Amino acid sequence: MEHPRYEVTVTDTQMNALHPRQAIDVVTMQLDDLKSFQHTMLKMHQIPIELNVKMDKAQIGSIRILVNKFHELPLDYRPDDLVYPRAPFIFDERVDKRKLRKEAARALEQLIAGARQDGIYLAGVSAFRSHAAQTAIYHSNVRRYGKKKAELYCAEPGHSEHKTGLAIDLTRSDGRCAAEACFADMKEAKWLQNHAHEYGYIVRYPKGKEHITGYQYEPWHIRYVGKQLSTLLTERRITLEEYYDSSYPYWSAPENG
Repeated sequence: MEHPRYEVTVTDTQMNALHPRQAIDVVTMQLDDLKSFQHTMLKMHQIPIELNVKMDKAQIGSIRILVNKFHELPLDYRPDDLVYPRAPFIFDERVDKRKLRKEAARALEQLIAGARQDGIYLAGVSAFRSHAAQTAIYHSNVRRYGKKKAELYCAEPGHSEHKTGLAIDLTRSDGRCAAEACFADMKEAKWLQNHAHEYGYIVRYPKGKEHITGYQYEPWHIRYVGKQLSTLLTERRITLEEYYDSSYPYWSAPENG
């Protein structure tokens, strides 16, 4: 039986970001084979087909939504179920960046309590960000570091997971190494790496996946996706990009690959 044809759009920016071998693969891939290729890759990652709900990445209200350099949120998007989680932050003000969507907030409360039982004391740094807040942060980082370096850590307005109300940056309760590379060496980061998925969260930008996510390793940035998906992603050691689209155009080849 003949496969249906699929229309795939690959922008010049995406093509320029590819390793030459990957660019050739994208150009030469027959569209008729795309569906079977993705199915094969899903089987290789042992992802249950019923979990691979690809429409979720286009559903704005889904806790599984994919937001990254290619997938943008609407300019006026703001979740209607933002609440203040009962969790410590490194600041006292009751402001937007303390808020999460209700389901993510309840899960964060459980995560904080679970960590405390293990002798790990965490505090929030930044949760929800409005489009205006992300715009200010992005342009500040570009002015300070230059566009190329800034975009390894900071999302363009509309492309930040913080705008979903499902992501939060965490650090030690004393605020040390908040959103800094030194956090990676702390026991709090290791606890998140090993246990975040038990509460429906994932470390969204893991080490060794920079060429896939487009961002540097951020052990402090966790994203709520629900326990079922967080467990699967953690067990398979894959990112949301790999979960949704196994033919996703990687940003660059790993240095050793």
